[in-house]
Amino acid sequence: MQLQAGELDAVIGRLPADGPPLGLKAEGLSILPLYSDEVCLVAHPANPLRKIRRMTLRHLTEAEWVLQRPESSVRHALNEVFLREGLSAPLPTVETPTYLQNLAIVAQSLLLSIAPRRAAD
Repeated sequence: MQLQAGELDAVIGRLPADGPPLGLKAEGLSILPLYSDEVCLVAHPANPLRKIRRMTLRHLTEAEWVLQRPESSVRHALNEVFLREGLSAPLPTVETPTYLQNLAIVAQSLLLSIAPRRAAD
């Protein structure tokens, strides 16, 4: 909103896959992609799910998760995958503000998470 009001000259940020946030009008703005990134599943090497040869979303519905808050773009992406298959989206055992915190928790536990591939790598 500050950009459209002329209070800022530029903004660098993540644009959700489903388009601009509510209230943001694209008219008069120049939106340039800097890079694209995909979201991936992240698990500790000792997580028993890693032994499953043909993992399905149903396996993942039964897992324990650490996820970002519901309004995050990464969490929206996860929920959409499950809902498109007619499954309930996972409810997190732990909820955090950032995927970086999730990665730190996954490194110390058997919880699953998702994160942008660049961060997970």
